[in-house]
Parts: sequence; structure tokens; C-alpha cells
Amino acid sequence: ALAVFNRAVRRDKHNAYAYCRLGMALGRVSVMLEVPEYAKRAASTLKSAIKIDPKCGEAYLGLGNLYALNGEMKQAKIMYQCAKENVNGDIRLLSRIQYLEAKLDAKISAATSSN
Repeated sequence: ALAVFNRAVRRDKHNAYAYCRLGMALGRVSVMLEVPEYAKRAASTLKSAIKIDPKCGEAYLGLGNLYALNGEMKQAKIMYQCAKENVNGDIRLLSRIQYLEAKLDAKISAATSSN
């Protein structure tokens, strides 16, 4: 999948969808293989998708997931909110965001109550 999305990005530097998919794939690989360089590249690629298309809700979601994995809960919450604002009628995406937001809120509550 990475090779396909890399080719798509190389062919069309203005394809936010390709950047988003590449960033999401890099994020998954970084988690599965525990490769921090892939996480950095995933974040950069997702930010490129947002720069090209500020209404790309999936890119905000992917970035939020990366922030959450890195323990940056405040940034994750901001990205999830941006994702919710840019679902473009995609009910499945909205449900996913709401689920992840609830998990994040639970983590934040647990961390605050244990302090």
C-alpha cells in the first residue's frame, strides 16, 4: 500500500486524498513495526494533506491518532474536533471520531483522577 500511495503522491502533488492515505498507512506501519521515523513522516504527510485540503476530515483524524499515541492528548483533542468539523456528511467517519474522542476523554479523566 505504501508504494501505491507514494506513487500517487509523486504523480499529483496536489492530491490531498493520496497524501491522507499515505499518512494513514505510514501511521499504521509505525505502530505495527514501532518505527518512530514512520510516525514523523506520517504526521508530515497528513499535515500536507490538510494544507492541500483544509476540509480533509480523515487527515485530521489520522493526525489526532498520532498525537494520542504519543501522549499529546490536548493536541489529539484539537485534531479530533477539527476532524468532526470536516466530516463532509460521512456518518461512518463521524462515528469513528466520536468513539476515539470518548476513549481519549476517558484516558484524560483517568490520568487526572490518579494525580
